[in-house]
Formats: sequence, C-alpha cells, structure tokens
Amino acid sequence: MFTASTKAKTLNSFAENGADGFYIKHSPDTSRTPEIVRNDVISLFALVKNCLQKYALLSPFWKGIQEIEKANLIQEKRVGTPQETSFRKRIHERLCMFIGLLKKAYEQKAFDKDTFLYDEYETAFLTLWSCLNEISECYFTKTQPILPHLTDKNGNLMMDDKNQPITLNPNKKPLTYRNTKIDKHYKWDLDGNLFLEHKYWPKYDGTTLKTDPKKNWYFTDFERVSSFGLDNGNYIDSTIRKVDLDYQKEIRMQIAFILIKKFNTGNNESDPIVKLFEDSRKLRNHLYLVHGDDTNTDYTKSLRQSGVKVTNSNLQDLFKLIYFLLKGSTPVTLALNT
Repeated sequence: MFTASTKAKTLNSFAENGADGFYIKHSPDTSRTPEIVRNDVISLFALVKNCLQKYALLSPFWKGIQEIEKANLIQEKRVGTPQETSFRKRIHERLCMFIGLLKKAYEQKAFDKDTFLYDEYETAFLTLWSCLNEISECYFTKTQPILPHLTDKNGNLMMDDKNQPITLNPNKKPLTYRNTKIDKHYKWDLDGNLFLEHKYWPKYDGTTLKTDPKKNWYFTDFERVSSFGLDNGNYIDSTIRKVDLDYQKEIRMQIAFILIKKFNTGNNESDPIVKLFEDSRKLRNHLYLVHGDDTNTDYTKSLRQSGVKVTNSNLQDLFKLIYFLLKGSTPVTLALNT
C-alpha cells in the first residue's frame, strides 16, 4: 500500500488495514541533515527486511492452511440433532487465529513484551493445539447404547423376582449409559475400532437393588474399559480391561488412537508422526500458561522468563501433525524431517 499523504488519519487507516509499517519520504524542500536522511533510509531498509522475514515465517503456514481448506478428511455429521456439525469452519477459525497470533509475534513491541509478558509464540502454539480437540470430536463416533440386560460386576445376569433377566428399569424404560448434566458416558468408536466403553452393575441397599426414591431407576456403579493402553512409551492393544484414566478427557490417548487406527502409524516415537505428537505434547505440558500432566511444577520460579520457550520449529512440528491428521499426508511447504 502506498500513499503520498502524511495525515495521521490516513496512516491510522493503513494500520487498521494491515500495513506492516510506514516510511515517509520528506519533501526535498525540507531542510534536513545528511544524518537524518541516512537514518530514514536505514529505517526503510529495516522495514523491508522485517516484511521479508515475516513473509518467510508466515508463508509456509498460510500455504498449508490453504491446502487444508482445499481438501481434507473432515466429514460433518448429525448427532442427536437436525443441525449439522461445523468442524471445517471451527478448525479454520482456529488456524486463522493461530496465524494471526504468529503474525503479531513478529510485530511484538519491546514495551508490550517487557510490561505485559507477552509470548505470542506460546499462545499461537496453544491455539494450534486446540485443533486436536476438534479433530478428536470429528473422527470418533460417540453413542449411548441401550444395555441389553443388567449384570453384576462379574458379568453375571441379574434376575428379577420371576427369575427372568432384568432388561428394563423399574419404570420400564431401557437400561442406558449414564446421562446426567454432570456425568455423561459414551461408547467411543473409530471406523469400527472400539476405543472406550462403560460397564455397569447395580448398587445394593442391603440385599435389595438400590433405586431412586421414586423407584424409577436402578442406581449403578461403573468402570471404563478399553483394549487400548500405554506401556513403557508404547501404545498397545490388549484384551478389554479396566482403565483408570478417563479416556473421555485424555486427548493424548484419543489422538494416539486416531494416528494408529486411522492412519496406521507406528505405536511409539520411532514413528516420525508419533514423535511429532509426543514432542508437542511434552512441550505443551511444560508451558507457563498450562501445567498439563506435569505435577512437578516449581512454584518458587515465578518469573515467566524461567519457563520453557516455544520456537518456530516447535510450531512447525505441531502444524505438521495437525496437517497430517486433517489430510493424511505432510505439508510440502513444511517438509517432514525424518
């Protein structure tokens, strides 16, 4: 953008429309010393250099976002509502927020950085990380199936007073997964691969099956079960067993399952894609703004500058992972290091 105007209103308008900076060419009639002219030229060169460096930083990410927009693996769906999901738009918004924050990182002023402790690389990283939640929600199928019958903790059929299997609640409504405002359980499936399900068994009031005061519902205990787990850094498949972690909240296990089952990656960091994920996850868990699963935070170190720093290389690694999860390949503009 170019203008011959030196009016403050015009310059403000330029700034509002994304100008990277300003250079004002003074009139030759203006009395200026050679030193002032020299400093003006140096300022122009610095501005051009800054723009070129910013382009080199942002261009690969922007091209990658455009490639994701052009073609991706996202399938919108309807789950218990006539409205269709908006995963494409939601992920696009997050990717735009990411590149916007990254752009601001290159425009960060020393005053803001020192006074307000800005670290736009960190906020850009966390914004990009948030795409993983959208991807997980998009790929998994979550249902609340009807239970065919009530069993005890060992899987034995519970019988009614007529010695028939209990298949309904006392109010004759189906036995279902827990579905309250504060506790919703789902069966998670990915392209026919079971990730998580819940098993229920009745609570007792003495020797009687415990119900709510109105005798509408059986009170139950539950456990989460899965064949997917983690053992010494390896993601493993085994027999269905109880899992102590709440896989509904464990983005680590969700994304690892997607990588292995949907994209046939390896099951540990020897696979380059899994390594991108693990490296990004470990970094996230040690950032100043989040503690993740790091329980060894040293609260005597209050200064932000003492924390782990996010680099452009870290951002590239996480972006490669997001790109792979959305397209099934790695971006040409950010070649995967193997």
